[in-house]
Amino acid sequence: MKRIFLLLTLLFSILSYSQKNNTPLTSFFKIEGFVDKIGVGYELPINDRLLLDLNTGIGGANIISPNEISYKLGKDNDINYSGVFIKGQLRYYISRENRENKNRSLVNNAGSFIGIQSKFNFNGNEDYIGKTLLTDVHFGQQLPLGNRFIFRYHIGVGYANNFDLNYNTLYPAFNFTFGYTFK
Repeated sequence: MKRIFLLLTLLFSILSYSQKNNTPLTSFFKIEGFVDKIGVGYELPINDRLLLDLNTGIGGANIISPNEISYKLGKDNDINYSGVFIKGQLRYYISRENRENKNRSLVNNAGSFIGIQSKFNFNGNEDYIGKTLLTDVHFGQQLPLGNRFIFRYHIGVGYANNFDLNYNTLYPAFNFTFGYTFK
């Protein structure tokens, strides 16, 4: 019990630490996409290091079976693999002060982060696809491409659950996204 209390105290003190930089995290709406998905989102800073990223959009289906996960997009034999998703990502930025000291851009919440993300897919139009929840812990970076465009990637490990079929599995988590911001 003492270890859990110590761990929670340490985690709270790290997350509540305020970074001293001249460019704080900012709120903005955005459109994001990659080859397999398109969505709209909103980035909401919680403090100088913590940010909540909320998104919804259309993407492919995550097909989860015992100890296996695959991804399909489009149509195949009258089966539509596209569907709506919602996701939330909590990012803890670890390098914004270093970026600022190196005179690198901090526009559009640029920097390296550790994050946790949950994504719910509503691709339940076939019995073996089901509605899925994917949650992962990852390291990533959000990088500005000019004043309005962003590129973000992350890599980590996740846990996937198919609610309709009651299957779950671990998976390697990686994501690449390009976006356009509205301020």
